[in-house]
Amino acid sequence: MDGYITVLRNGFSHTGLELKLPLSLSDLLKISTEHFGENIQTFYQGDGCLLKSVELLRDRDILFAACYESFKGAEITKQIELKDGRCKYQQILSSIQLSGWIKLNVGGRCFTTTRNTLTKYHGTMLERMFSNQEHWHSAIDSNGCYLIDRSPDFFEPILNYMRNGVLIINDGINPKGVLEEAKFFGIKPIIEELESSVVTEEKAQACVSRSEFMRLLMTTSSTDNLRCQ
Repeated sequence: MDGYITVLRNGFSHTGLELKLPLSLSDLLKISTEHFGENIQTFYQGDGCLLKSVELLRDRDILFAACYESFKGAEITKQIELKDGRCKYQQILSSIQLSGWIKLNVGGRCFTTTRNTLTKYHGTMLERMFSNQEHWHSAIDSNGCYLIDRSPDFFEPILNYMRNGVLIINDGINPKGVLEEAKFFGIKPIIEELESSVVTEEKAQACVSRSEFMRLLMTTSSTDNLRCQ
C-alpha cells in the first residue's frame, strides 16, 4: 500500500521520521536504527500493541521504535488529537503541548519541571534538548524520565534558578561544582554570578592562610622548627 508512516522513538514526541510505504521490516529496522542511533528491535503501534507485520501498516500510521523497553507512547498518543489516530509527523509536532511537565533523571535522582522552565534561557543545552525547534535525542529510563549523566547535587540549584531567577546553594554544596555544571549546560547568568563569588572566596581563603602563617611566626620560638602545611 502506498502512503507514509511516522516513526517516533518510544517515549519521545520530538524525535522522529517519516517513511514511505511500502517497505520491508528489515528496512524499517535498519533505517530506524541508523536514525535514532540505537539498536532498534521492535515497533509498537499507537495502542501499545506490537507490530506483527508491515503488511498491516496503512497511510499515516504512527509507530514507536523500541529496543527492549516496554511501551511508553501512551501519553504522547493522548496528546495527539487525531481522527482514526493517524496524521503526518509535522502535525504530531504541532499538536504536542510544549508547556507540559517533563521528568528528568539526573545522576539517579528524579526532577519534575515544565518545558517552559527548561527552555527559559536561550542558547543553553537544556533549551536545545526540549525546544520544539530542535530534534535532540536523549535516552529515557523505565519511568519515562530523560537521562542526564550529571551530579544531582549540583544540578538542583541550577534548576531552581531557572524556576525563580534566584541562585541558592545549600550548605555542603561546593559552589565550584555548581559553576562547572552551569558551564556544562551553558547558563550564562549563573556562570557570571558564580565566577565572581568563587574568585572572592578564593582570595578570602588565601588571606586567612597568610594570616595564619604570620600568627605561627609570632607565636613560635626561634629555636623551634616551623612547619607549615
